Amino acid sequence: MKILVIDGSPKGNNSNTMKITNRFLEGLNSIGENEISIISVKEKNINHCLGCFSCWTKTPGKCVINDDMNDFINKYIESDLIIWSFPLYYFGMPSKIKAFMDRLLPLNLPYMDKEEKNGASHVARYDLKDKKYLLISTCGFHSRENNYEGLIKQFEILFGENLETIICTEGELLKVEELRGITNKYLENVYEGAREYYENEKISKSTKEKLNELFFSPEIYIEMANNSWEINGESENSKAENLLKQMKLLYNSNEFEGNEKIVIEFKFSDIEEAYQLILDNEKCELIKDNFFKFTTKITVSFKLWEDISKGNEKGDEALMNGKYRVEGDMNVMMKFSSYFGRNSEEKINKIDHELKTNMTLFFIPWIGFWTLINFNNIIAGILAIITVGIIPLLTNKYKLTIYDKLSILFSTIFGTLALIDYETTYLYGLSFILVGTIWLISTFFKYPLTAEYSINQFEDKKMKDNVIFIKTNKILTVLWVIVYYLMGVLSFLNFHGTEKLILNNLLPLGMLWFTNYFAKEYPKHLMSKNI
Repeated sequence: MKILVIDGSPKGNNSNTMKITNRFLEGLNSIGENEISIISVKEKNINHCLGCFSCWTKTPGKCVINDDMNDFINKYIESDLIIWSFPLYYFGMPSKIKAFMDRLLPLNLPYMDKEEKNGASHVARYDLKDKKYLLISTCGFHSRENNYEGLIKQFEILFGENLETIICTEGELLKVEELRGITNKYLENVYEGAREYYENEKISKSTKEKLNELFFSPEIYIEMANNSWEINGESENSKAENLLKQMKLLYNSNEFEGNEKIVIEFKFSDIEEAYQLILDNEKCELIKDNFFKFTTKITVSFKLWEDISKGNEKGDEALMNGKYRVEGDMNVMMKFSSYFGRNSEEKINKIDHELKTNMTLFFIPWIGFWTLINFNNIIAGILAIITVGIIPLLTNKYKLTIYDKLSILFSTIFGTLALIDYETTYLYGLSFILVGTIWLISTFFKYPLTAEYSINQFEDKKMKDNVIFIKTNKILTVLWVIVYYLMGVLSFLNFHGTEKLILNNLLPLGMLWFTNYFAKEYPKHLMSKNI
């Protein structure tokens, strides 16, 4: 398909509208091969129509103005799909793309014809009835009403049933880095709409409904928009206060748990300003004085916090590197991204349908084996193989990790060796060393074994990429490796079956207690260390 994109934004490819257009093109290209041409009108020599009608009389089909438009008309005629991409300017289109549209006059003949609905139009010079048109436009208002009616009516008159539209109100939010978690979802709907358009020459009703949804309610959006303006480099509030006001508006109250309010205090060390955000199950309040006792206190330079908010720096890495300090309840920091800046409904729906991992699946085949192997090889082997057969029945409820699958494989082998009455001491000791080796190998990958399971305590699965979370779990995984190797070595010593069972239960129980302690205290240590 030949596609011509007419980019009418004065900001060119950096515009909010072109963010949508580029994502739409990616969706089209994901299905088929397309020949795409993009005309950025702000960079081209396109003069205004003279109204001389020479393209009808003296030079039929050709404009007498010698500029870039002569080449563009040929591209326009040859293309299968024309994408008009521009922001709303004063209830219409930017002036230069209007000049482009006016200069399409050579596509018509001077003769007039009466339309079916009692209108009138000029007769087309070329057969363009199979050409498709898409209008993509953004605006800074939250509503189409009293803003887009004139523009859309103009395009409907020009292109009729061959026209499809994507109108993004609140489009200014597409450039806000802090809101990428929300706006990226919109762009994914654009991508899906493009795939539908490629196959059906229209966007489905359900996708159109998603594309017409507001990012925020009108009340919240208006407050966000008004807070963002500066006049002569000044605003009513400081930059820090404006940033926290934006955070306040992004607060997801349905993430709040418990009965007591959460008080997050910010101390900006470089500008000597301090604020508190008060969170409860209904709203978030910003205060500048008469502070409450904080739940969590963040001491940070405003410049760093601004970079973190814009996504220019990862907050967890900056914290790990000691660039700012956190005091008080560290669980608030662990849920920070859930409280602010996420599309909660999207995240909750995803979690409801996402299978969780469960470390119990890893150990099920081994528990009976370790308990019985020192007393009866045959029963231990039978129990290991039976439990392995049960695990696949649980996959509709739990997600199997690669480590669960390895556990199934090796416990089956060890169960089989037990059935043929292989040396008990070797089976018992080597099984612990094998399990420890699986855990050890996992430390060489991005996510150590314990991270695959402990992530379930967090609703936000992006915590899995948090460097503090990863480092904590890597240390714990290595410590568990030591425990398993130690249990394996002790198993080769001359103890009775009961003594081995007791000894090898005491070690993991002690380590389990330490795991719970370390998982809470180590992140707290990393967050609270001095800058």
